[in-house]
Amino acid sequence: MTQTLKNFLLKLVNDYRSYKAFTSTVKELRALTDKELNDIGINRGDIYSIARMDIDMKKSEDVYANPNLRGFV
Repeated sequence: MTQTLKNFLLKLVNDYRSYKAFTSTVKELRALTDKELNDIGINRGDIYSIARMDIDMKKSEDVYANPNLRGFV
């Protein structure tokens, strides 16, 4: 198998996993009541952007660490 084909298939699998995670997150958040969403600080209109942000964070290999919290957590 050539490297190009292997990379293509890996990207295809990763994209599918991202899509499934996105739809799962949206489904779970849409199942919550407005009061439950409000309790966690989410508006119903923000569900898709929050789900997309969650997926983008999972894709990222770099983990953001707030230097101000170092030693306190």
